[in-house]
Amino acid sequence: NYAKRVILDNQDKINLIDYLSLDREKHNIDNFELTKNTIMEYINENKKIVFITDYDNDGSLSQTVINQFLKTLPEDKRKNVLVEYAREVNGNKSRGLTVDLVDDIQRLNSMNQDDDFLVITTDNGINSREDQLKINEKYKNSKLIITDHHDPEEGMYILENKQTIVFNPKYHAAYFLSDEMLKERKIKKNKDYSFWKEYNISGANTIAVVLKKIIEENNNIEEMSLEEQVEKIP
Repeated sequence: NYAKRVILDNQDKINLIDYLSLDREKHNIDNFELTKNTIMEYINENKKIVFITDYDNDGSLSQTVINQFLKTLPEDKRKNVLVEYAREVNGNKSRGLTVDLVDDIQRLNSMNQDDDFLVITTDNGINSREDQLKINEKYKNSKLIITDHHDPEEGMYILENKQTIVFNPKYHAAYFLSDEMLKERKIKKNKDYSFWKEYNISGANTIAVVLKKIIEENNNIEEMSLEEQVEKIP
């Protein structure tokens, strides 16, 4: 059903894609540099990183991409990274990112509430505002990066702030952020979003765009099989 809905039912549109434009537009998604640099900062400073993926086909493929990326990290860096599926905790049935899930991960991994750690969602999280704000408030030294590809929903989409970054082709920051934050994040107020209004990429592809770039730019990371893995993602 997923393949039919995402690929087969859109075959005519897919055939019209200019793949050079697609590659360029992937790197033009809002907060690309900030997302990439923040992940690399936490890796280099040996701080804990927690990936939370959805549990459907796209979420599972996201985990494959992440695990291939982790193979390129030195052992001392890799041990600081956790990869978790989203799951219901304490009766919180919200899909994807929840404060209860972060609480559970913190408890199971002997993390402290005041630790400086990074949570990265893949294929989920864009409409988890209620839990995002609870996480921001409870874990004041932590940061969130929301990598997703779903449409933001009114009243539910993530509110970007000093602790929270959104990397999502369907989230157009110029429509949501203040002029001050747009300037701080180097996003043009009149940015052209026409490509992403027409097209989308998978959640796995969204996180792969960033992780692949990290490998390309960092000589201290040995590139292994992520390149091949990324090329297979539709």
